[in-house]
Amino acid sequence: MFDKLKEILINEIYEKLECARSINKEIEQLEKQQDNLKPPEIFTDFAPKNPSRNYNFLTKIIRRSKYKKEMEKYNLEKKEYDEKSNQHEIDYNNYYSNNEMIKNKIGELKKIYEEQKLSEVIDRYEKIKNAKNIKELDYTFDELIKLLNENNIPLVLSAKDEILENECEFKNLDDLVLVHKTKYMPSNNEIKTTSNSNASANRIIQIDDNTTIDVDIKLFRETIHFAVNGEVTSHEKGDFNNRKYAIIIPLKNVKNIKTFSPVDTYTLGNVDISGGYILCPKEEMEEAKTKNPKLNVIGYEGQDVMGYANVLITMLGYKYEDMDKHAWFNESDCKNVYDTILLNTNYKTETHAYSDNRKDEYFYDGAYQLIGIVDKLISEKKVVDAMDASKRLLKNPKLYLSDYTFTDDNYFNKLIEMLKEHNIFIPDYVINIYKNKDNFNYGFELNDELKNYSIEATEDDFYNWYYTTKIFLLYEVFNQVNGIINKENEMKHTI
Repeated sequence: MFDKLKEILINEIYEKLECARSINKEIEQLEKQQDNLKPPEIFTDFAPKNPSRNYNFLTKIIRRSKYKKEMEKYNLEKKEYDEKSNQHEIDYNNYYSNNEMIKNKIGELKKIYEEQKLSEVIDRYEKIKNAKNIKELDYTFDELIKLLNENNIPLVLSAKDEILENECEFKNLDDLVLVHKTKYMPSNNEIKTTSNSNASANRIIQIDDNTTIDVDIKLFRETIHFAVNGEVTSHEKGDFNNRKYAIIIPLKNVKNIKTFSPVDTYTLGNVDISGGYILCPKEEMEEAKTKNPKLNVIGYEGQDVMGYANVLITMLGYKYEDMDKHAWFNESDCKNVYDTILLNTNYKTETHAYSDNRKDEYFYDGAYQLIGIVDKLISEKKVVDAMDASKRLLKNPKLYLSDYTFTDDNYFNKLIEMLKEHNIFIPDYVINIYKNKDNFNYGFELNDELKNYSIEATEDDFYNWYYTTKIFLLYEVFNQVNGIINKENEMKHTI
């Protein structure tokens, strides 16, 4: 696409460019002719002396023979002198007239050159030819879109478009651009958080030996994540290679950045992306424009957006940075960003993995999953083996209650309240186990059934307390779910 843009821009000035080239060529040729013009050498010959001045009338008669010879010689020399003198004058006049003619012609051509501002055309051509990105073309994105449309060229990137080598010293926020890759097309010029999008994930969960459910789990995330000056790479926490869309927006345009990191800058809440760019499959360009009228829409060829965001940011004039999940590979550039730019901002630099936001995500992921399981079992009236279900949920790493639920009073109390809203009431003995984490032992009262399922003691009292609290909380949840289902069945039979 970028090469086509340059071709269009050069074609726009082609006639004037050819005129400028023609005039320059003609001036060059005339100047060469002018250089080749040599003025005649200065005429230094002296006119021959007339010998008759040396003879009076009588002497001429007496020395007639000698006089005659001297006059013949004089006449010859005089003739030769006159011929040379005349030729010198002709040569000089020719030189002068030719020089003036060339000089006037060059002046006329230069006047045309200036009047038509052809020097600007040449400069413009050189700028277009040498431009490495859209920014260097001195056109707005809207102007370039108009040019493409007028020439029936779609605004579509292909495998032929390559990452451009732009240099940057990273002196201010203008040098930084954010890239967000996603499976979902944004709307209303906004990226919504997972929570605000009411997103869910479908999971098939085996509860006990005889019960499997298909449940939609509400997802929780209040942050939106970006990589800086390049696409995020896939890692064990996520596969970003098969995303359909990429959002590109100057970092300075995003007002709600919570934490900065070259590989994981994130915001709290939705992000207004007006004036930014969206890359989408070329077949979806019209839909993207309709849903996001304030976004610049660029299509691409292929099944996923991988690599195209890196191309586009360099077309826009930014320097591309290769990265892994931890940092940019270019340590010097990374240091410049922190030392030169971030020192003059209020951005935090904490890692999302250890932030309070991430703790919230862990908690709600587990809590919403448990609530989803409860609602599904009740709606489908599936009675389960409460302890078997508890142990399965405890051991399955994909079906968890976050550790934070049991190490933070706020989270534990929030879970208790959420369960109450679904008619699950955790009994006091479980709450007392939780409250006695600092003095935990196996001396508390349990009925015989629960004692049979108690966690085998270890030397670590904390983990004894942690797993005991967790499994008995889950046991009570499933036990009460069974109670709700049995009660509903009894009422149905009574009626």
